Amino acid sequence: MNKTGVSSCFATVFRLGVLLLVSTISLGSSAEPEVEQENAVNLFVGNTQNGSLNGASIGVGYERRLTSLFGVGGFLEYAGGDFDVTSLGATLHLHPHAGWEFKLSPGVELDGGEQDLMFRVGVGYEFEVVPSWAIVPELNVDFVDGESELIYGVSAQYEF
Repeated sequence: MNKTGVSSCFATVFRLGVLLLVSTISLGSSAEPEVEQENAVNLFVGNTQNGSLNGASIGVGYERRLTSLFGVGGFLEYAGGDFDVTSLGATLHLHPHAGWEFKLSPGVELDGGEQDLMFRVGVGYEFEVVPSWAIVPELNVDFVDGESELIYGVSAQYEF
């Protein structure tokens, strides 16, 4: 991808992130109960799989809860092994019930000198271990360059 393509790619991801943020803020209602901890950071460990290709994955994420239902944030993740790629994106978090979390994330996958637009769809369940700490099993699917990659693992999450 040439320099113009890279700039266009990052501009598109930025615009999608802003769109997610604006949409989430406008969907939020002041009638919803406030959340106790508005921020969450997590450390993810797992595996990325695409057919017979596999790679250990590690990543970090952040979420800012806007309401009890919606949050926005981002992630940075590295997949090694057969992949050797880094993914980053903006995330819309949906918390419909109890510990359930659904994620929609436009982003970019960096593979050597190439950048490809990606879109991640994910689900997880937050198991509170002690106040402010949770273990979150996750299942994500990345759609990149006409292919899909399955990412599964667990996150240690701290809320503050």
